[in-house]
Amino acid sequence: MRRGITDAQARLWWGGFDGGYIGMLDPRQPAGREMKLYAVPFPYFFPYDAHYDEQGYTWTGGIYADRVARLSVETGEWDFYLLPFEANIRDINLRPAARGGLSGLWIGHTHQALITLVEPLAR
Repeated sequence: MRRGITDAQARLWWGGFDGGYIGMLDPRQPAGREMKLYAVPFPYFFPYDAHYDEQGYTWTGGIYADRVARLSVETGEWDFYLLPFEANIRDINLRPAARGGLSGLWIGHTHQALITLVEPLAR
């Protein structure tokens, strides 16, 4: 487990760096059902952080993948967004969606001294 954050439902979301997954811990669930792991279907992605956007998506960034990813928690479908440069992503911050819009993701690049905003065009 690397970095993570709680959502409005008091669930903890984190990046499972070594295991290639995003994790979610929901303490309100019964024992044995409180944790879910979502495998990232991209080799060597190494998710470091994860944020849930309250619209049913969880965002993460990969350290060595030069991409960010968005998981639809309901369907399990992943969307990957290739960045236009090499990126070593460890910190991400959610840009909440405006009414009727989509969330975005602020990315801090560890070695490049850059900050980038990724905004999807469609659900």
